[in-house]
Amino acid sequence: MKTGLEEIADLLELYSRRENLYLVTSSWTTALEIRFVALYKIMLEYEIRAYVHLSRRSFQRGLRNMIKADSWEQLSKEVHESDVRCTDLMDLVEVEKNQLWRETQLDHLQKQAAVNRKTIDIVASVLGQQRQLRFDDSASRCLAALSFDYERQKNMNLKRARSTCNWLFNDPRFLQWKGSKSAMLWISVSPGCGKSVLSRSLVDDH
Repeated sequence: MKTGLEEIADLLELYSRRENLYLVTSSWTTALEIRFVALYKIMLEYEIRAYVHLSRRSFQRGLRNMIKADSWEQLSKEVHESDVRCTDLMDLVEVEKNQLWRETQLDHLQKQAAVNRKTIDIVASVLGQQRQLRFDDSASRCLAALSFDYERQKNMNLKRARSTCNWLFNDPRFLQWKGSKSAMLWISVSPGCGKSVLSRSLVDDH
């Protein structure tokens, strides 16, 4: 009986803490309350019987113990079985809580992944715009470096002498190019043979 009372005292302290942990809003709250109350009922019955037993005279207690009138072992067994039923249900609650936690974490990770993807897209867009701006700036500087006073540069070349350069203007290949939509006419001549004069004549006269 003494051992049983000590076990009940420990269980009462343990379940006072479990109430705060498990008797909260969940799908198992009502079922847990029923099992907790059943356990408390058995433990209270054990304590009442123990109090009544200890209030009897010693010879009465001895006689009842001899005939096992109070069935302490059976009561202890019932307390233990009721505790096991509560523990089994609390295990289910833990499974549900863990499942809910995993789902919450998964939802959080999915939301974080979506935010990360948006951030990456924004960063990529900004980097792309910066690259485009750098390219546009480089292109502008390149074009600025290539720009010059075309008319003045052209006129630095001498005008052709009369009747010169006609060989080109009458050449069938030149005439074919002039009548086509091709953008390029390749003329290859040794240095100093008058390509620049020929180019000025081509622009001014043709």
